[in-house]
Formats: sequence, C-alpha cells, structure tokens
Amino acid sequence: MGERRGVLIFYLDDRPFGIPAELVEHVYPAVLPLVIPQAPDAIPGIVELLGLAMPLVDMRRKCGFAPRTMRVNDRLIHVRHKGRNLALLVDRVEGVEELDGSEVLDPRELIPGIEAVQGILRDGGELGLLCSLERFFAAEFSFEPAG
Repeated sequence: MGERRGVLIFYLDDRPFGIPAELVEHVYPAVLPLVIPQAPDAIPGIVELLGLAMPLVDMRRKCGFAPRTMRVNDRLIHVRHKGRNLALLVDRVEGVEELDGSEVLDPRELIPGIEAVQGILRDGGELGLLCSLERFFAAEFSFEPAG
C-alpha cells in the first residue's frame, strides 16, 4: 500500500474532482462575485471571504462543463498555495478522504505529456481528476513567490 494523503473531494455535476487537502483553507457557501470586465472566462470576478479579496475560479468553465447560474447549494473552496489565495466555485463538496497510491493513478502513464492533472482518482467505479494548482491554473496565475 502506498503513502496516504488527504484529498478534498468536490463535484461538478456528478463527476468527482479533488485537490490536496493541505491547500484548502476553508469551504464557504457561494457568494456573488464582483464581475471584472475582460477577465478570463473561467474567472468571472473576485470575492471577499473573511476580509480577503481573491479571484473566483468557476471550476465548471475551467473543466469544460456547461456554465450555469450560481445556485444556493454551490460552494467556494478557499485554497492557498505559495502565497496566492483562490476561491474555487464548485457544485458541491463531499469532504476530505484519505487516499493511498492505489486510489490515485499517474495520468502520464495513461496520456503521455499531460501536465495539468496531478492524478486520476479511482473511487469505486468512478474516475475523477486530482488537480494540481500550479499546473492546472498555469494559464491564469503564477505561483512563483513574489520577489
């Protein structure tokens, strides 16, 4: 059995996704963003969570799902990585699961050259994506430390 690691599981429609739990600060009910003109499609604006202003990433758009109007049950996942705060808008959050190596496949073994995904989650008969913040959001954000 491989090394176990905590992964926050969230859903877009009925498809599971995950992010490393150590990057998650908190999960909040969704709030409407301040819309920013000319922002990238996946970033409709900014939100303020407990006094911190941060970009809102619409994970439906980022992952190629059909966009939809924000719903009352949607959630914001506040993640922090290398000094950058992001609010990820998702359909629902399942919680943190402790996964071992047999439950996370290396995506490069399946599709050579893929870089945006850290792993493929295996949960029973379902497959999902384990997102790498640095690689997944490389087009929108730099995670280099401010100099």
